[in-house]
Amino acid sequence: MTTESIWELRLVGGWQLQRAGRPVKVALRQQRLLAVLALLGGQPRSSLAALLWPDSTDAQAAGSLRESIFLVNPQVPALLSQTARLVGLKEDVGVDVRQIKVRAARLEEEPDLSHVRTMLQNMQDSHLLPGWYEDWVVLEQERWQRLRLSVLERLAGILLVKGHIDAAMEAACAAIAIEPLRESAHTLLMQCHLAEGNNAEALHTYQSLSLRLRQEYGVSPSPVVMDVVGPLLAGGQDPVPELPEANRR
Repeated sequence: MTTESIWELRLVGGWQLQRAGRPVKVALRQQRLLAVLALLGGQPRSSLAALLWPDSTDAQAAGSLRESIFLVNPQVPALLSQTARLVGLKEDVGVDVRQIKVRAARLEEEPDLSHVRTMLQNMQDSHLLPGWYEDWVVLEQERWQRLRLSVLERLAGILLVKGHIDAAMEAACAAIAIEPLRESAHTLLMQCHLAEGNNAEALHTYQSLSLRLRQEYGVSPSPVVMDVVGPLLAGGQDPVPELPEANRR
């Protein structure tokens, strides 16, 4: 979180609002309002009301929104930005999801190791609003999981190239835990095993993936997977192929 923010809203791992580092209690209805604004940005009042109270009439939903805003303003002042049509969060409110996305984008540059390890910590076991099941939340949770998968794989590739095999393996395993049949994550894990000279574990990873793909979908692993494990299956002398171009970052 940025130290300049007076208000800090955390959605990863559970909902929490802090002011100057101290937790602030907010009722569930107001939590929902602040969470949707943090995730979706400023919204027209009519859209916001329909999203948060989908089973109410337009008039009832609009009334519920007005009540929530009325309760938020005195309890957590200077948090909302409002016009006659739009409601949003103030620009200086720190939101962990937004900040993690900014840091993830920096992985496209030449990242230093401390940044990479911080991102790995951010992405592991980091569930968005656990225990929230409304339709709009579920959609955002699915987007967050896709982001986690993408970032974890990029981290595994970066760490592997830098020679930090244990951390690379940690990132690849975290991606597999999210999506157990994701071939790109298994490929990275096999590359980690090969990089440390553990051919048996690389073969075990391949065989486990191959079996599950046949059981679940009746298909074989992709050519990308076979490019990595092929030399081992053929008894080749050089079982450590070059990394795929996508992982050289």
